[in-house]
Amino acid sequence: MKTERTYQINVQISFSDLLAALDQFNEAELRTFQAALAARLGKGTANLIDKEFLEYARSQADDSISLERVREILAQSGGSLSAEIIAERGGRE
Repeated sequence: MKTERTYQINVQISFSDLLAALDQFNEAELRTFQAALAARLGKGTANLIDKEFLEYARSQADDSISLERVREILAQSGGSLSAEIIAERGGRE
């Protein structure tokens, strides 16, 4: 029976070269790489996006308000946006 040897090497590669190398793989190979990367990042960090909040935010969106109007409203704030929010909440966080 043939014994498999494993070696660990460190390779320095630019991000753009890494992307170019990844472009050489097919979709199935990339999905395998994606799964391995997710496992290395840890299960606790796999779902950092608050999907429930995003759903809520989308439900509250009003397409009738233009980006220009949003900019006008934000320009009226003389200071920090976070300070405005805290003041609006009555100092509670």
